[in-house]
Amino acid sequence: MNLVRLGVLLVGTLPSPSPPGVANATYLSAAADTVRLLADRGVATLVDLHQDVLSPYFCGESLPDWAVQKGLDMVRNEVYGWVSLLVHESDLSPFLDSKLQHASLVV
Repeated sequence: MNLVRLGVLLVGTLPSPSPPGVANATYLSAAADTVRLLADRGVATLVDLHQDVLSPYFCGESLPDWAVQKGLDMVRNEVYGWVSLLVHESDLSPFLDSKLQHASLVV
């Protein structure tokens, strides 16, 4: 064997949104140490910025919870914006307002 695929996950690389864009140096240092250890033994490393179904939120792995939540919030805001536009800018507005008066949209 002379090649190893080393999985590196975003949840380890960027575990926190604060400060923005600052990677976890300890996690990356451990990955680099592994690459060096393998290289010293003649094994090449393919670093795989890996993900399976994005995050534990979706029964997978890779993205940190804060990033998933930020993405979901963006989707919710976009959906709510389009629903609001359709309801309030259409001829159906009075009808929909009366029917949706007590309903809530869950995304």
